[in-house]
Amino acid sequence: MAPITECMKKGEFHWTRGAAKAFKLVKERMTEAPVMRLPDFSKVFEVECDASGVGIGGVLSQDRHPVAYFSKKLNEAKRRYSTYNKELYAVVQALRYWRHYLLPQEFVLYSDHEALRYLNSQKRLKPEGEKEFATEVNAIGRTHHKNLVNLLGYCHEGENRLLVYECMSNGSLASLLFGISRPHRNQRVQIICGIARGLTYLHEECSTQIIHCDVKPQNILLDDFLTPKISDFGLAKLLLAEQSQAALTNIRGTVGYFAPEWFRKASITVKVDVYSFGVMLLEIICCKSSVEFAMGEEEEALIDWAYDCYSKKKLNKMVENDEEARNDMKNVERLVMVAIWCIQEDPSIWPSMKRITQMLEGVAEIPVPPRPSVFSSS
Repeated sequence: MAPITECMKKGEFHWTRGAAKAFKLVKERMTEAPVMRLPDFSKVFEVECDASGVGIGGVLSQDRHPVAYFSKKLNEAKRRYSTYNKELYAVVQALRYWRHYLLPQEFVLYSDHEALRYLNSQKRLKPEGEKEFATEVNAIGRTHHKNLVNLLGYCHEGENRLLVYECMSNGSLASLLFGISRPHRNQRVQIICGIARGLTYLHEECSTQIIHCDVKPQNILLDDFLTPKISDFGLAKLLLAEQSQAALTNIRGTVGYFAPEWFRKASITVKVDVYSFGVMLLEIICCKSSVEFAMGEEEEALIDWAYDCYSKKKLNKMVENDEEARNDMKNVERLVMVAIWCIQEDPSIWPSMKRITQMLEGVAEIPVPPRPSVFSSS
């Protein structure tokens, strides 16, 4: 339009080459613009998504006729996403915008996202992968809580398996906690409390009691506001209303977070999550990975080192690079005491996640914890 505008400013109109080109472009856009069609819920919806360097977009259609569309400019932080993550973000946003159309029925999704192409090309899932997929859909489909990741949809057709979760812009707690830019102390405390509330919901408030079995920083995702959300329910065990224990089959979880219950060849309870939470709580306090810590020069377990610092009143060693924490050592001590209660060898004295949440929030008193056993899961 700029060439035409310039011509009109001069008081007379000259049909220049630039003006002709601009007019042709306007004509094409006016005559070829998509006409939105009303949705027909008896037909299959088609979702097409894509991403560029500066934005994402998508079109919702039926029989190749557009029903709705969206485009969104990415902020500076999201522009730094990899192409892979931008394309996934486009898919998640499309499903979020149009969930009222898509959730009640089947739909077709078109995307250049590498993971979707990879999943669609799988010839066969291994039996354990099939079981983990079914477990995750079954578990997360029964839940709804602020501190649990939200499942937007899934595909279980033929050999295709796909889970679509809400986009968690700040990635995993592990990448933030053990990276260069770490959350502030107050943010970490809020993250701890959020995870505890999420586990309390799974253990005591969900219609079907769920043992997560793999609580660790890699399975805690963070949204735009650093709200923690528990994810990855592929190893979870579901308990019926009349059950309080689950039969022990194979050991599940991650080295460094295993509870002693796993090694006793007996049934397990929700308390296995309590132990893993205790290890993770120590990691959040000192911003150190328990696995990497055990591989250090001292070859000492994080839980043993933490208790040593606590018993010798040298907790400042755990937060030596955290000025905010050093200015509030009383609260650091409270958090360490809660963690030590969680990592005892005897499961009978482990507090429930509800009790842990109350202690973290200052509602319940934190008794002096006994010394943990020499047992080390790492």
